[in-house]
Amino acid sequence: VLYALDLATGKEKWRQTTELGFNASPAVRDGRVFIGDIDGKAYAFSAADGAPQWTFAADAEIDSSANFFGENVLFGSQDAKLYCLASDSGEKVWEFQIQDQIRCTPTVVENRAFVAGCDGKLHIIGLDDGKALASVEIHSPTGVTPAVEGDFVYFGGEGGEFYGINWREAKTAWT
Repeated sequence: VLYALDLATGKEKWRQTTELGFNASPAVRDGRVFIGDIDGKAYAFSAADGAPQWTFAADAEIDSSANFFGENVLFGSQDAKLYCLASDSGEKVWEFQIQDQIRCTPTVVENRAFVAGCDGKLHIIGLDDGKALASVEIHSPTGVTPAVEGDFVYFGGEGGEFYGINWREAKTAWT
């Protein structure tokens, strides 16, 4: 169940339910709440009253929270795709495919998305067109959302290593 609460009182304003529920956290922008569910559907609901605005079907579970670039919303899915959708309509703008699941929320810096994938790579994706800019081997899968500070991307992998990757050079600086 997705709940909207009045922050002043803590009282429920509205709720939305799907058959299997949500793993992802909701994201709010421009009067809409964006969230993906275990069935592989991405939703936009009215933040005011919870009315459904649109639904988009991916081919597998969505663990990724939404992030934004311009007028678009981004979701990763266990179908190994990063989806870029028009935030007002849910229409697909582009998709980017990797070799295994995407469980992390895409991190957006400038006009790039950073996706740490279950395929053992950090992917750097151009958000203007959804094309690969670079990838860096990370030796194990990961489902964590990368953090970015300056020229560096930071995250851990399932192999027990923590990475500092210079994204401008697409090169691991340290582990």
